[in-house]
Order: sequence, then C-alpha cells, then structure tokens
Amino acid sequence: MRSSGHHVFAARDGDGGAALVSARGERETDDRVMLCDPLTMLLSYDSFERSAINAIEADDHPVILFAIGDVDDLRGYVAPKDNNRAPGDFGHLAGNRCMAQIGRMTLDWEQQRRSHYRSLLAGTFGGDEVIIGAFGADRDVFCDDLGTLRDAIKANAPRPCTFAWGGVPDTADLGSSARDTYIQVVSAIDRSLFDYKAKARQAGRLINAALFEAGGTAS
Repeated sequence: MRSSGHHVFAARDGDGGAALVSARGERETDDRVMLCDPLTMLLSYDSFERSAINAIEADDHPVILFAIGDVDDLRGYVAPKDNNRAPGDFGHLAGNRCMAQIGRMTLDWEQQRRSHYRSLLAGTFGGDEVIIGAFGADRDVFCDDLGTLRDAIKANAPRPCTFAWGGVPDTADLGSSARDTYIQVVSAIDRSLFDYKAKARQAGRLINAALFEAGGTAS
C-alpha cells in the first residue's frame, strides 16, 4: 500500500478488526475507526475515550467497568544505576521496551477474554499506564480477569503493574453527560492509584502488582 508521503497508522474498526488509516493532518472523525498506539498496539487514548463515552451514552450495557494499570517503579527500572549497563538497557529505550511488552500482553489478554463481555477495550493511558473498559460486564468475572492479566505481567514483563478498577453508576442518577460520567469514574480510579502508591511509599511498603477496587482494599 502506498502512503503518498502521508503517515499510515495501524487502526481497528468498530468491531475490533484490523484496518489502516492514512492521516493527512486532519483528525479522524469516523467512530467506526479506532487508532492504535504504534508502540503498545493498544488503542490510542483518544479512540478509547471516544468509544467508552459512546458506550455510556448508548446506555445499553447492564454494567460498565473500567480499570487502570500503572507500572510499578518504572523510574527505578530505567534509571542508570552503574556504568556497566549496556546501551538500551536504561532510560527511555528500556522504558519503551517495557511498555511494548506490557502492551502486547494486555492485547493478548483482551483477545482471549473478549467473549466474557459484550465489548472489551484496552488502550494507553499516560506514559506508563494502560486503561481497560469492559461493557456488559460481571464484576466478579472482571476482577478475576484483571487478576489473570496482573499475574501475567508480573511473571513476564520487566516490571509489574498495579491495577485499580471501578464501575459506572446509573447515569440517570448522576444528572450529567456521558462524558462527565466517564471523567468522574476514570478520575476516581486514577486518584485511588495515586493515593495507594503515595501511602505505600510513605509507609515504606513494597509496591508490587496490587489489585483493588477504587475505594477498597488492595490484594
């Protein structure tokens, strides 16, 4: 396929299939096309957010759950500790390699667990985080599935991830838009991760692949 001098990005269509999108500088507005991050091959955050807000707005899923996985001590992993570390084994190159591995494992997990949900999405979230949306989800199944992903990353990636998760309440009770609902829920999960890690550091506890519901107890 010739790109005619334009960048070509990997993408998925609305049904999770593969596609290629040629970008000419304008933003993609077709909701059926979801762009992927080229490093992790997870959904770009813009595509993930748009899909999640559309799902909340449709209000045809009994339960909508989100999870954020934050890499534990990535800074310690990438910091050059001595002069014997080979080029590429520290700094941003090492960080990119770590995130690429975590992205591939998360994508494999998404494909293996998709049948448990009406829809399951995984995307990038910040520089060292992944975000997951499960639509038509069972809370216990989702927590178990997250535990499987958490354990796989801990066993196989350079650094483990700590996951926090939570659900979307009945939007009719919130009196807010689908976008506002999304922001409230995801922000609450994100804050719970910040708070958990800050308290653990303050107490001198090791942060190593915890899993908890936002507002709950880590396991």
